[in-house]
Amino acid sequence: MKNINNDIKSNTFKHCYLLVGEEDYLKKQMKDNLVCAIAGNDTMNKTVYKEKPDEKEVCELALTLPFFSERRLLVFDSSDFFSWASDDLCDILKDIPDYLYIIIVEDSADKRKKAYKAIEKSGYICELKTQAKGDLKKFIQTKCDGEGVQIEPAAIDTLISATNGDLNTISNELEKLFAYCFEKKRIDQDDVKNVCSVCLEDRVFDMIEAIGKKDAGKALVLYDDLIALKEAPIKILILMERQFMGIAQVKDSKEINASQIGMKGVAPFVVKKYKDQAENFSLSELKELLRLFEDTEYRIKTGLISDRNGLEIIISKALA
Repeated sequence: MKNINNDIKSNTFKHCYLLVGEEDYLKKQMKDNLVCAIAGNDTMNKTVYKEKPDEKEVCELALTLPFFSERRLLVFDSSDFFSWASDDLCDILKDIPDYLYIIIVEDSADKRKKAYKAIEKSGYICELKTQAKGDLKKFIQTKCDGEGVQIEPAAIDTLISATNGDLNTISNELEKLFAYCFEKKRIDQDDVKNVCSVCLEDRVFDMIEAIGKKDAGKALVLYDDLIALKEAPIKILILMERQFMGIAQVKDSKEINASQIGMKGVAPFVVKKYKDQAENFSLSELKELLRLFEDTEYRIKTGLISDRNGLEIIISKALA
């Protein structure tokens, strides 16, 4: 990101940028900043593709001089670029005309592809990964400083937990908090609890924590709360299974530091949660629970039991 920001400040750009990774907020921010800096208000020489385009049309446009401008900009925004980029387009990427600038935004990229290698050689690849908790704290603090609002450390932790560390959600929730705390210019933990929607995944994790500690009373209260909020039992069941899979993966890698465990799309602080939870279960217990999830899903799909009955069976067995 620093290199891109420096390019924008100096108004000297690479001819191709690949923004790749799971962090949608940062990808959008970098893309918008680059588009604004390269093309400004020039809509005539800017073309944005949000799905697979006609390859021939793309190549022809790439080789067409800009109209009364020094630059032509092509933006491929989640168009699955590496699945359709032709040899002709790869040749253009290898030797990009002086007037042409290309921005590609994708969740992932196959490094074996000819197009990737061409971008690597002549452009700049920026990987925007899920942010660590320390980076999320800095992001929140910077946003608050920009608004002239103080925020308590405990409020920052609660906000990160409530949003599962998603930058888009954090940004949206901060806007609500700024409006809510407009008078006092200070955000505390209670403000976050009162204003921010606690994500379903976080509620489910709290229930799993209670299950791990064999606190049946708390686990059932949390389950009743989820049902009262009209959360679909099948959705809760799927989230529970995913979280137990994460806990099992960490348990099976207990000798490895949590930050070293490769879990794509999972924030490091969530991996840390998994590691803490793994202390409450044996590996055999986790494997048995995952087998139970598989069996329960089959019984739900074949109509043998309802999704709610299936979920309650799993909670009961996990607490036993």
